[in-house]
Amino acid sequence: MMWPWGDKARALKAQIAANNAIAEFMQQRSFEAARITREIADWKWDGGFTNTEVLSALPTIRNRSRDMAKNSTLYARYIQLMRENVVGDGFRLKAMPAESVSDLASIDKATAALLEYHWWRWASNPGFVDMGRRQNLTQLLALAVENWVRDGEAFIILNAAAQNRYGLSLRLVRADCIDETRNCTESGRLIRGGIEIDPETNAPVAYWFDGTRSDGYGGTMTWRGKSQVRIEARHVIHLFERHDADQVRGVPLGYAALVPLKMLDEYTKAELVAARHEACTVGVFHSPLPSNAAAGGAPSSAQKGEARRMIQAGQEIWLPSGWDYDSHTPNHPNRGWADFSVGLQRLVSVGLGVDFTELTGNAGGGISVSVRQAILRTREMYKTRQGIVAALVLDRLYHAWLRSFLSLRVSGDLRLADFDRLCDHEFQGRRWGWVDPSAEVNAATTAVAHGWRTDAEVAADYGNDIDDNIEEALRVKDAKEAAGLITVGNGNASQPANAPGSAGNETDEEDKGGNKT
Repeated sequence: MMWPWGDKARALKAQIAANNAIAEFMQQRSFEAARITREIADWKWDGGFTNTEVLSALPTIRNRSRDMAKNSTLYARYIQLMRENVVGDGFRLKAMPAESVSDLASIDKATAALLEYHWWRWASNPGFVDMGRRQNLTQLLALAVENWVRDGEAFIILNAAAQNRYGLSLRLVRADCIDETRNCTESGRLIRGGIEIDPETNAPVAYWFDGTRSDGYGGTMTWRGKSQVRIEARHVIHLFERHDADQVRGVPLGYAALVPLKMLDEYTKAELVAARHEACTVGVFHSPLPSNAAAGGAPSSAQKGEARRMIQAGQEIWLPSGWDYDSHTPNHPNRGWADFSVGLQRLVSVGLGVDFTELTGNAGGGISVSVRQAILRTREMYKTRQGIVAALVLDRLYHAWLRSFLSLRVSGDLRLADFDRLCDHEFQGRRWGWVDPSAEVNAATTAVAHGWRTDAEVAADYGNDIDDNIEEALRVKDAKEAAGLITVGNGNASQPANAPGSAGNETDEEDKGGNKT
């Protein structure tokens, strides 16, 4: 009937049913996280760590992070751990200058020792390193790491015209001295979060410092007499951790743990208030008669005063005839407080990326396999952050120092033209003692014996350099021989030259070959 329109309608209906079946099948087989169901219909999402998201949320996150750094014991401990483990007693420079440009593989040891000595002289002197003459390089780096952890970033200005022997000094600047709300295009310059960037490469070109926001500097931060100044990127070190390829500003490292950390503090405070309230409620006295009763059971003024007096430990209560007393036993913190708070602490430690035991001091019965693994994972995190500091701060700083050093008289016969030959280097961060010394030393010994690891790698695990170890061992050996001592075996023990069995003191003992020694 109604041919041919009836056939077309049936074909269209069949096609629609097939499309719906395919759509339903694809929805079932697609990402579960992409489905919109009744339970998660109100789940809001954003674009991740885009500049729009970061720059709009940065002031709030940074201020909350600063508040927790002052008022939260766990967060203060986290910042302390980052300072101690990422920087600790400082980074060790290993200069690796080449013998010549044509032979970059050979190390000029004499020049390496000279560079390391002058770097140490500069880095250890607050008058050289700090424009404010307060901190040496290790102390300044520790403060920069604290700013990075708490504020999400740290800015270090290089002063290449410093009036000191090495011509270089540093200034650490607060993160909010660069206005993150400054997003515009001025005179063809693209500015995002107060940083001028190259629109093609996204590389920083210059930093715009706003002196009116420099809290703690006594009013306006000045640079060459200006309250807001454009400083080229080659003079600025920007320390932050990226979570997106185009990200230009950093967020506090503990951003994911701030909310549960605040909830933990508020919950603890509420339990303490409740416990104090309960502890201060001693009890209730019940009087059988009105206070103006005529006789008999009515207490006197002295009796009423005695009943109201505070009770001391071990004191008995005497009540007038007919009076009663109801006591109240404190029941806070409640029984679930300890388990719940520990659960929140574990959640916080995961968000911060540090070991629960190290963060809270709750060892939980000693070092188990899981605790050991957590400690090792935390140390790997510290190593990763050390690598970021070395790459973003120390490498640039060493090159700037080396250029300044080579251009000054203090470098002796070395010249700026030698920079390419002299610039190779490594920085070694602090290392830690073994979690299980006996087992791990034996494992390292076995690995070296089988060729799975090298002596240099094991020495680096201790924070040492194998070449320095060998030189020190030779120096000690020569000193022992000069003092009349000889090294026995592999150098782990020594004895006087006139000791029994030593050279120059023969005995009648026979060796395995039958010869007297």
